[in-house]
Amino acid sequence: MDKAAWQAIAEDAGLRVPWKWKVTRAADLEEVADRADYPCVTKPILGHLGRSGDHRTRLARDPSELRGQVARALDDGVAMLVTEHVLGGRRTWRPW
Repeated sequence: MDKAAWQAIAEDAGLRVPWKWKVTRAADLEEVADRADYPCVTKPILGHLGRSGDHRTRLARDPSELRGQVARALDDGVAMLVTEHVLGGRRTWRPW
């Protein structure tokens, strides 16, 4: 599943989605690390590719963690998505 594509569809439908940046080249990483709000989430754009090399969804608490997580994935040819960390889960979910 292309996570960036489904977020674009949701935005086009008028839904609020977390901010995001696609990082496909090492040259983009520094700008994203400088501009992101922390903590943020890193995840492979194509989820099934993240399984190789252990590039699963992770929390980045600071620019150093973000750079390390994304750089390792890019070195393995895995494009990454950096997104807003949205608190949630069962404790905050409301059915209304």
